[in-house]
Amino acid sequence: MKTTRLVIKLGVLLLLFTTPACKKTDMAKSAQSSKAAVETLVSPDQILVHAGSIRGSVDGPALQARFDCPTLISVGPDKSLYVYDAAFFIEAGGSPVNRSIRKISCLGVVTTFYKVAVQDADITGMAVDKDGSVYISQQYQIKKISADGKKVKVVAGTDVSYPRKYGPALETTFFQPAGLAINKSGCLFIFDRGYNELRLLSNNKVTFVAGGNNILNNPEPSDIPKDGVGANAEFDRPEFLSIDKEDNLYTTGGYFSIIRKVTPNGEVSTIAVQNLQYDSDYYRTLTQIAIDGSGNLYTCYNNAAGFSQRFVFYIYKFTPDNQKILLAESYYQKEDGDDPFLPAGGLLFPTGFAIVNDTLYFSNTVEHKIRKIPIN
Repeated sequence: MKTTRLVIKLGVLLLLFTTPACKKTDMAKSAQSSKAAVETLVSPDQILVHAGSIRGSVDGPALQARFDCPTLISVGPDKSLYVYDAAFFIEAGGSPVNRSIRKISCLGVVTTFYKVAVQDADITGMAVDKDGSVYISQQYQIKKISADGKKVKVVAGTDVSYPRKYGPALETTFFQPAGLAINKSGCLFIFDRGYNELRLLSNNKVTFVAGGNNILNNPEPSDIPKDGVGANAEFDRPEFLSIDKEDNLYTTGGYFSIIRKVTPNGEVSTIAVQNLQYDSDYYRTLTQIAIDGSGNLYTCYNNAAGFSQRFVFYIYKFTPDNQKILLAESYYQKEDGDDPFLPAGGLLFPTGFAIVNDTLYFSNTVEHKIRKIPIN
């Protein structure tokens, strides 16, 4: 039997599997953590394909274009969507050749904005500024891509990760920069997963904001990170970073399925808990957050049980008054001897989220498509 390797490098999943398919089965088997949520499920016919067809890397009209494992999504100043096409659905012995940032215009046309060189590392964070320039995290550095996608330069970091340094941007060191977010003043926030801390790039200088604690590779529920201010706060190596209109930051995608909020004065608090369990067989995580104008947070809880071949996906809305609303869900059970792992419809590792004009867009990563849900 042919073996395929699925590697989601953003930390959503690290899983080896053979080619059996996913079957949608009884929702009563869903994880208990979702039962506390208010259910206002969106009708399946409202979860529409916005862009993408079959796997590949082809530009053109949105529904004819092809994506190769889209992940991160950012919104540009003209409301275009920037999507990182991660190309990590790799057969044994293969290599990621389609890694690129794709742009979906408001007119529904997909173009390749920037192609990652074969020798370069993966993009682990992305944010678009008010001028249309795109910032990316890549290995030990933060880079800025011009609005036309033709020029790229390093704006922070060096080619080494040690020792830990702050100060002048091109002398500072990052260990594993990931999530990026830009505030109203144009300052760039960076979460460094390696040093487990939040930093700020402003006026060509990098400063410490919060975190910096050590964390075990296999933490217990009792190791949940502590709330606090600045260096008194702890994190769980989150990889996604989002920002609201009041410049509050939100982190997800760490060891625990939790949402952390960081205020402009560096106060860190845990505002939502989905699941505190972590073990070597399961990878449970909340993905990238999108935030609407009312302060509601949208994200997906991906529960990938690799060894038991079970996959559960929930898209949630978290309101400012701490209500959790379940918007969409899918449950799949892979069985030996089935067709390839490409079920028709449903959620399949939603990763990146963004909101434009009362529509929630998300990358349905292993389906190789961008889907959308009305939220008005």
